[in-house]
Amino acid sequence: MARARNLTMALATAAALTACGAGESKETMPPRHLSANEHQREALRHDREARLGDGARKATAEGSAGAGQDYGCYDKAVPDPETGGERMPVLRPCWTAGTSGDSDEERSAADHRRLASRHRTMAAALWRAEQKACAGLPESEISQSPFIHREDVVRVEPLRAGQRTAGARVVFRVVRGLDATWMRRSVACHQARAAALGYPPQVMSYCPLMAAPTTASVEQRGGEITVTIRTERDEDGAAVLSRARALLAR
Repeated sequence: MARARNLTMALATAAALTACGAGESKETMPPRHLSANEHQREALRHDREARLGDGARKATAEGSAGAGQDYGCYDKAVPDPETGGERMPVLRPCWTAGTSGDSDEERSAADHRRLASRHRTMAAALWRAEQKACAGLPESEISQSPFIHREDVVRVEPLRAGQRTAGARVVFRVVRGLDATWMRRSVACHQARAAALGYPPQVMSYCPLMAAPTTASVEQRGGEITVTIRTERDEDGAAVLSRARALLAR
């Protein structure tokens, strides 16, 4: 149970980092669940945008500096009609815009750097949670979830929360070497993998844990182990139940 709680806390922290500070920027994190690799790509994209902003700011500053060397805060000299056409400089205000470092380009670049940092933090949190949750499991059990063993699934029951479908209960028969402790470890591993992969529909399409963000509990009674999979959104609950029921279609 401690492993499951630690995984839940790690993923919750990562989700909070996604939402944190969204109001500080014109651009917020995408509403869908990004994979760790997608977060890394977003970080690189924001880095590029920040560099472009820095380049535009530098060009503006250099242009202002050049104008200052030639004319200071004066416009080009124009003929003075009162002196018979003698040329004289025309004073203009030394506006802050264009001379201050606090330009729109600088603020935009700073926003992109903050978003890049958040995406990197999210990617690292997802990878760390997966590595921790799957530690000690053999590669054969990491590359496929326990739900691939359809022949050991006894029954599937819908999980209801009032009138809505909240997920599913999947009941396994106990086979040699399988107990509730092992199942909890495997379920936690695949929940973390699903989050790190961004819940791609083409990966482990048989596995209810890969359909959407879930919480799960495991209970063992007699010769059966029940995995209860719960979601927050109606459409996610329906997707989990659909995959669970498909396990019985053999």
